Amino acid sequence: MTFEQLHESIRQEIGRRIERGVLTGTLLARQTGLRPAHISNFLNRKRNLSLRALDLVIAAQLIQLADFLSPLDSPARLSQPSVGGVSVPLVPQSVARQSARFSTSSILESIHLPSTMLRSLPRLKPSQRKNWQRLAAVRISLEQSIPMQPLLPSGSLLILDRYDISLRPRRQSPPFVYAVNAGTEVVFAHLAMAPGLLILRPHAVDAELRAIPLSPAEPLSVHIIGRVCAAVSEL
Repeated sequence: MTFEQLHESIRQEIGRRIERGVLTGTLLARQTGLRPAHISNFLNRKRNLSLRALDLVIAAQLIQLADFLSPLDSPARLSQPSVGGVSVPLVPQSVARQSARFSTSSILESIHLPSTMLRSLPRLKPSQRKNWQRLAAVRISLEQSIPMQPLLPSGSLLILDRYDISLRPRRQSPPFVYAVNAGTEVVFAHLAMAPGLLILRPHAVDAELRAIPLSPAEPLSVHIIGRVCAAVSEL
């Protein structure tokens, strides 16, 4: 797939989301930090986005690989090993939230992804999780996906970066999605801090806002499992 083909596929996908009423050009501009006129020109084929701007759109909308791959790179092929690819263990959510390293018996299968899919991962040196396996794949349930629709469809495979648990503001970054320990359950949400609270913000406007009390003695790693760095609708 060429850059022009990729660009057009993403433009069409954004157009479909706008037609379904789950997105607007104004909202996309706010999510990406791009000017509304820039978004309008992109949607109306007047100007192409730069690579950096395209990355912002992909990240803001958590566009999935299946949305823009050509048939030769269809999701069905992603489960097959490829040269230069990345193998990510698919594990139960209970394992991803608790285990530093994954035993053979805990791995449901290995998900093989193109290395380019994860090339934007930040270089991190975790002080609290230096012995942890960084990446884990989990499958989101219907109940978990409802507050995050349409970003995270039910049954999607989510790739978690378990090193990326900092909520420090990042330049030109859209809202990230995190996997969070919320009592006995795992919740996927946008996160924000308030005095003494970790705010779990859903993506769906009609979903409930949640909050987790924070103890000054507890690091965020107690609550945050990892950042969702990629989502694949099916493999």
